[in-house]
Amino acid sequence: MERVIKAVIVPCPNVQFGCKQKFSYGEDLTHAKECTFSLCSCPARSCKYTGSYKDLYSHFKIHKGERGYSYRFTFGDKFAEVYFELTEYTSVVMKECKDGLLFVVHCFTEPHGVYVTVSCIAPSALEVGEFSCHISTVVEKYNMTFDLPKVKKIQKLNFLTPEEDLCWFPPISCMDVKR
Repeated sequence: MERVIKAVIVPCPNVQFGCKQKFSYGEDLTHAKECTFSLCSCPARSCKYTGSYKDLYSHFKIHKGERGYSYRFTFGDKFAEVYFELTEYTSVVMKECKDGLLFVVHCFTEPHGVYVTVSCIAPSALEVGEFSCHISTVVEKYNMTFDLPKVKKIQKLNFLTPEEDLCWFPPISCMDVKR
């Protein structure tokens, strides 16, 4: 019975978007997460657009000028330095000019501090590449840094507080400790 199931060849779920891959039944689930034709959602909160990660960059131009969506950068020797101030707005979307990728710095304010995560809006395909990030900030007189050795690739931004790949910054009141 198992051989019969493996003998069934199915197309990639993204065939209508251009993927020509075919698989034995059951193997397509792994490919779907890595397929370059997988749909990605626009990270703007009120936008319902979905498309390939390559088309998402062009689409995102309609959000130009909206708060938190105006940062552009280019990787120089695989390193980019971007400066911005996070206010009560919790997401900053950055557009990488050369490769056309969107990165999101997403903050979640909780009673015990602020959680920060960085994501790349793209499928887990090898052709997208691997990225890391370094975040540093000064709160009062304290320097804080966060190194993320591997930026997570996601296809849709989640507005729930993350449980992994995050940085935690305590509230300022926790940092004002008497010595």
